Amino acid sequence: MSLTLRVAVSLVAGLLLGFAISSSQSQWLVRIPAILEPIGTVFVNAVRVAVIPLVVSSLIVGIAAGDSDARSIGRLGGRALALILAVLLVAALFALAVTLPFIARLNIDTSIVARMKEGAVVDGTAQASPLSFAQWLSDLGL
Repeated sequence: MSLTLRVAVSLVAGLLLGFAISSSQSQWLVRIPAILEPIGTVFVNAVRVAVIPLVVSSLIVGIAAGDSDARSIGRLGGRALALILAVLLVAALFALAVTLPFIARLNIDTSIVARMKEGAVVDGTAQASPLSFAQWLSDLGL
């Protein structure tokens, strides 16, 4: 069996197992995903830590090996920066054009706004609850 097929079968099996656990009425089965979640979070963070430097270093090596003329690399960087800024500008203008008419149509009750403002007041005497081991492990930043 090829690696691709094994990964696909494993994904489908995990999905079916997740559906079975969530539809069961057993309390101890429902707690299993919460127990295993920090392991998955650490795994995903570890993949990010490994992949991002590889991609960046591959880009740097590819650009450096591709052309030895510094002027052409500068032009390429300038074009890339201009393209990024143009896409950012178009996205911002689109968001502004689409959001403003939607917000204008909202009927917001003033009493709800007043309650939200009251709830936003931060009490300085409140103490933060200590982190659980799972949260501490996930926040390590791997």
